[in-house]
Amino acid sequence: MEHLVEAGLLEPHSADRYRFHDLVRAFAARRAEREDAVADREAALVRLTMFLHATLLQAMSATEQAGSLSIHLFSVPLTGLRFADAEEARTWLLAEHTLLVSVFARVLRDIPGASTIVVAALSVIASSGLFAGPAHQRELERITDQAVATTERGDDLALKAQIRHIRAWLAFIRGDLAAAETDLREAIRRLRDGADPLTFFMATRLLSVVLVDQGRSSEAVMFFAESETVAGAEDDPNSPAYFLQQVARLYTALSSDRAEVDIAAARHVYEVSDRLRREAAQR
Repeated sequence: MEHLVEAGLLEPHSADRYRFHDLVRAFAARRAEREDAVADREAALVRLTMFLHATLLQAMSATEQAGSLSIHLFSVPLTGLRFADAEEARTWLLAEHTLLVSVFARVLRDIPGASTIVVAALSVIASSGLFAGPAHQRELERITDQAVATTERGDDLALKAQIRHIRAWLAFIRGDLAAAETDLREAIRRLRDGADPLTFFMATRLLSVVLVDQGRSSEAVMFFAESETVAGAEDDPNSPAYFLQQVARLYTALSSDRAEVDIAAARHVYEVSDRLRREAAQR
């Protein structure tokens, strides 16, 4: 890398980091478009996306309360970067946020067939609470909107439902209950064939909370009861109920030393769910 700096092809940016000058970057991109096969360029971008997804899973695992969340989150055949602890993982995520957003946007635009990997990576970020602050959330929402538009052009109903659930969770966090309800109802409609029990469980459970917050408790109990049919046992690492429990613990762990992580939405989901469980049992 230092030889490339000496040749004027790279610039030092910070410790152990480099960047192209804008003109060199533009020149390299034009050369790649003219000389490299489209399939080769796309394959390289897909490998990068898979590497970033694998690293996000490692970042989640570096958090003490991560449990076995990664079982449910689309594992990939790559290792990714490893982190000594949660703080190192967060530092990486903060440094690479712009890279993540730009790579995901590029894949969704140019390689829609690889959108599954982007949805998987967004699932890790949204489920883990690893994003920091409202500015990052707005960027995630923009990429999620793009992912919804991209997946709608395909035939994978489960993928369409997954990305709508992610967008609904982000809407719920910012307090837009109407937008969350719209996406959750669409996700649930597409998953009633049993194709993705985890997303179905998460969507029906979140919709029940959204409905309670709108004063529609009778509807909420119905959807909560529907979520319970696929929940499984809370002590089964492969069950949706266990996944939800681990998400709660992860958010709590992250918030203990990070003021920018707002777990109010996550805590609210579990409090309302406990109340709905009692109401459903009485019916």
